[in-house]
Amino acid sequence: MVLSGFYTLYSIAVNDHLSWWSWEDVLEVFKNANINTVLVIVLPYAVSWLYFSYDDKKTRLRMMEQGLLPLPKGPTVAQFKDEKVEFRFSVAFEHIIFLEAADNYVVIKYVNQGKLSEFLLRNTLKRMSEEFKNTSLRRCHRSYMVNFEHVVALRRHNDEINLELDVPGLKQISVSKSYGNETTEAFLLYSGHK
Repeated sequence: MVLSGFYTLYSIAVNDHLSWWSWEDVLEVFKNANINTVLVIVLPYAVSWLYFSYDDKKTRLRMMEQGLLPLPKGPTVAQFKDEKVEFRFSVAFEHIIFLEAADNYVVIKYVNQGKLSEFLLRNTLKRMSEEFKNTSLRRCHRSYMVNFEHVVALRRHNDEINLELDVPGLKQISVSKSYGNETTEAFLLYSGHK
């Protein structure tokens, strides 16, 4: 308003065809000055705000992917892509129980309306483990990735480690020796003890 008032006074003083005594001239110049001031001041600030907001979101997303920031809580969706990186299947992350390797395919086991369902995806478990790193879906065996939010017990007997899941009637998942330490850490992390 101050800038618009100053511009109005200056415009009337400089222009000979504008009169101080004509309220129509004063209001017309003041209205145009307000529009110009808004365009000159507000638009650059709005564009700057949008840019810095975008840059902040991009930085936060990169930090989440690197595991430097925790992933947001709440309903998240896992999107599964095939070997050609084409989207094939989507399911709420909390409903995924485990993934099982079957040659060049991955069987996604998930809960649908209280029943265990599955989806067959042409991809490898190695690619899936890279795609879902820093999530609760972790590899525990050459043939299995487990959603550790559904693991209720870790059983160690002699040299064998098995995971017990919270889905009734589901077999225990074996843990291979090469994934033993990672599996124990993931269990402790997602059971709230770490």
